[in-house]
Amino acid sequence: MKRLAVVVVLAAVLLPACGGTDRPEGVVERWLISLNQGSAGQPQKYAPERLSQRILPNWASRDPGNLDVIEVGRGRTYLTTQVSLDPEHALVPYRVKMVNGPVGSGIVILHKRPAGWRVFALEPSAANLSVPSKGGQRIGRASPGVWLIGLGVAVALILVSIGLMSTVGRERPVPAR
Repeated sequence: MKRLAVVVVLAAVLLPACGGTDRPEGVVERWLISLNQGSAGQPQKYAPERLSQRILPNWASRDPGNLDVIEVGRGRTYLTTQVSLDPEHALVPYRVKMVNGPVGSGIVILHKRPAGWRVFALEPSAANLSVPSKGGQRIGRASPGVWLIGLGVAVALILVSIGLMSTVGRERPVPAR
């Protein structure tokens, strides 16, 4: 019973740490993917209708798959003290290509709300922010040290699972009389 209590306490402490990983880049990507789903998508969760119409006009009446390429680059987060702006906002570069049409690109401005990041405005592309295909930074990047730590954790988990599996399935010795 004590072991179960320890597991429950560890789960209660560790699981909430995984719940708050909403980054601005992820919100922009989910918004564009939702637009690409046609009437099945829900882009209003991420952005106002007027901005969704600027990216993909009449998105709700289209079939899924109108955007051939969706690319999002690493954004920048800023804190501001201006009264007119939310305290925290982000600029994220994007690029979309229609299946049989033009390429659109620019900067998405997001504001941090209590419920999470929300798309606020679209701006033309900027020289200091671009998508990876145009020389910008990738969203996810890990140093060699992080990869080595991950490899070490994987090896440790494998050894633990081997140890646990070796104790299961053995016949119990019959006590001698």
